[in-house]
Amino acid sequence: MKRAAAIIAALCLACAVYCADAQPLKFRVYYLIKGEKIRKPAVLSAGESAAKAFPLRVKEFLQPSKYYNFNESSFKKTAAALFSSMPAGGRHDSVKIAGFIKNFVSVSVTASNYEPAPSENAHEGLKDAAAVLRDGAGNIIERYRLITALLRYAGVPSRVSYWNDSYIVEYYYKPVDAHKAQPSWQVIDLTGAYDAAGDKVIPGSWNPVDKRERLNEEWESNTISVRMVSAANIYSDMNEAEALAAFTSIESGAEPDAGSDTGLASFYLFKTVDYEAAPENGSEKFQVELTMPFNEVEPLKTMKYFIRPISPGLTVKMGRSRTYIKPVVKGIIYSLPVDFEVKMAIEKTPAL
Repeated sequence: MKRAAAIIAALCLACAVYCADAQPLKFRVYYLIKGEKIRKPAVLSAGESAAKAFPLRVKEFLQPSKYYNFNESSFKKTAAALFSSMPAGGRHDSVKIAGFIKNFVSVSVTASNYEPAPSENAHEGLKDAAAVLRDGAGNIIERYRLITALLRYAGVPSRVSYWNDSYIVEYYYKPVDAHKAQPSWQVIDLTGAYDAAGDKVIPGSWNPVDKRERLNEEWESNTISVRMVSAANIYSDMNEAEALAAFTSIESGAEPDAGSDTGLASFYLFKTVDYEAAPENGSEKFQVELTMPFNEVEPLKTMKYFIRPISPGLTVKMGRSRTYIKPVVKGIIYSLPVDFEVKMAIEKTPAL
């Protein structure tokens, strides 16, 4: 009886260690990022909105795609009626077009806090631009999809990007008078955080490299669903040697020092992101491919990274980082494949 009780206790321990259906598995990702703030690009009162005016590397962001489906007949009909209410003098000015669209979505498209259930495809459960325009409501990503689709419909290159742990829209600004300002990607942020950040801002942590949408956390697999729970950022004025030493301590089990100075012009950023994963069908092995903060154009670079399992019995093995880049585009995306394994923590039962 004692032996049977010990076996049952061991099995209960294993169940507590891992039960994918009942309790998500938790892990934490640490990054050491070298960066510096940039001055917000200047914008004048008039910008181009003719395709021939744009360089080849941004023309792709004028095209429709699965989630920016402004080529659908219902979308085109509604969008045509919408733009007919815009003053004729601004219909070929990218700055006025962007302001008109931002105002329309802010006022007329109801904001929702809806979050789709975690799934193996980060895009699942989110409405495309045509559905958001039809329904007149959407969460932040869905509303940004609509803004992007309306901008592309109006002839302004645009994309959904990621800045300061939040999604934003960027549209390509080419000034009519090239002597007074340089072409740039301008930010539309419905939360107001970017506008309130002052003249100098932290650069965006990534941007898409083609017309199709890529979210900051993106994986497609039939064995795993993952969601980001929280992100924390600590900005430090350490020198490089000190920052590397501090990160070595993190790899050895320490947590980042809580002291932070967001006013630094240049900095080392210790970023911590918590995730929850739910393997399907009780799978004991699965892989997650993380998008790492990296921006080749602006001064923001991931120097080191480390992944720590939080749930008991969960082990990790980091793979070799991969890149996704198109030669005509200056942007680059680094991703990190990570193998996870759930080890059943059943100790041998001592002989009775």
